[in-house]
Amino acid sequence: MIASFASADRPYYTREILYHSIDRLVNAKYKIIIIVDDMLLLYNCPRGDIMIRNAKEMISELKHEMRGGKGDVEITNIFSQNELTGKARLCARITINPGCSIGLHEHLAEEEIFYIISGEGLVNDNGTVKEVAAGDAILTGNGASHSIENIGKVPLVLVAVILLFQ
Repeated sequence: MIASFASADRPYYTREILYHSIDRLVNAKYKIIIIVDDMLLLYNCPRGDIMIRNAKEMISELKHEMRGGKGDVEITNIFSQNELTGKARLCARITINPGCSIGLHEHLAEEEIFYIISGEGLVNDNGTVKEVAAGDAILTGNGASHSIENIGKVPLVLVAVILLFQ
């Protein structure tokens, strides 16, 4: 059902169509996050409520040399830990400017998902180094380490979610 939200002839949907599609999933047992333009729609089916947060309402902070990395990284918290019913400690949009990075760090008893929205990066995932770009995803956890660096000429933008094992 989620795949039905995207099509080649209609890449953007109105909020009404999204709401209609979400309403059909009321009895599902999944949490769905949909990003459309500057709006984020979170639907948590078991709880049965919808929370919409406009991009202007999200709180951003700059981290200098994050995790031993280079330069400044902007973290925009999409939802705080206490707003999520699942075991997550981060749900954020991260912007890394050209030449900047998040240094190598470990994830114990948790896993972190990066989904690249735009830009180009170089990821060290527990010793495996690969270039990433829009549409790519990275999963690191259970004691593994990772880092990410913007190697492009435009900001590297990604969504990061940290899920806790317990």
